[in-house]
Amino acid sequence: MLTQAQVQRYASDAGLRDILIAEKEVVLTFLLQLLSERGVLDRLAFKGGSRLDPIAIE
Repeated sequence: MLTQAQVQRYASDAGLRDILIAEKEVVLTFLLQLLSERGVLDRLAFKGGSRLDPIAIE
């Protein structure tokens, strides 16, 4: 479970003022990492109009 303290720390480290945006970024990053670890992203494509702000380059 994600705690408010974790979100506030992420927001502070990332320089974000909006706690809701910080929370969405943490959840999105966790979800994408989980999908990647399970190999789902190898078979997944995002349709035009899908917006994912955080990116990772390997």
